[in-house]
Amino acid sequence: MRRKKKILVVDDTAAIRKFLKITLESNDFEVVEGQDGQGGIIAHRKESPDVVILDLGLPDMDGIEVLEKIRKKDKQTPIIILTVRSDRIYIEAAREKGANAYMTKPFQVDDIIETIEAL
Repeated sequence: MRRKKKILVVDDTAAIRKFLKITLESNDFEVVEGQDGQGGIIAHRKESPDVVILDLGLPDMDGIEVLEKIRKKDKQTPIIILTVRSDRIYIEAAREKGANAYMTKPFQVDDIIETIEAL
């Protein structure tokens, strides 16, 4: 039996975390959560996820800063940015700092699942 992929969802909006958790778990993924930047960094260190889904608009630090801190310790784990920010400057900054994919809200669940499976 294959191990479920562990997904870390870092988003300050509880409804989005809950929706992603329910949806991803129903698609045979294990989900752990971080509700802010620091929580996401700690969860990443403790949980060693297979994929990170990261919002940029976090209350305690910018998502790009979280991305940088994760990448300093972990160059391999795929990171998907999922945010309302669609400006080119954010997309370029995320890619420059090591994001593997950039998706905007609102989003289609199928697109997220396809992206996770492709990484």
